Amino acid sequence: MAYELKMPKLGESVTEGTIGKWLKQPGEKVNKYDLLVEVQTDKVNTEIPSPVAGTLKEVKVQEGQTVPIGTLLAIFDTADGEAAATAPPAPPQRQQTAAPAEPPAAAAAPQATRAPAAEAPSRRPARGSRCSPCRSAPRRGGRTC
Repeated sequence: MAYELKMPKLGESVTEGTIGKWLKQPGEKVNKYDLLVEVQTDKVNTEIPSPVAGTLKEVKVQEGQTVPIGTLLAIFDTADGEAAATAPPAPPQRQQTAAPAEPPAAAAAPQATRAPAAEAPSRRPARGSRCSPCRSAPRRGGRTC
């Protein structure tokens, strides 16, 4: 099965990268996390690791070329199991064991008790006043808040 490697986002404001050097050549076996290519941007120079194990089938962008984020860089041949392993795993579904289910009325009760707690007054001292540890502290540099 084929896997397509695309130019990753390397920074918040980075929009493109220049291929510095391919560390693997087409036809070479590649393990997951092996370093594949050096990428240079205006903010960072980095090496991109292989996200899969397999064979580097084809390089789409040559050394020295500047390409935008998301551009197809290379294609890999992977085993069928490897391609499935690169997809994000589905979250495990939890099954209830011997615990009894709560009735709907009991589940709504804790929500009713939480509402007044949100209206409780703040424990923070008013602006310009001092908290209790500071009231007892000497005025010269002893304030902690």
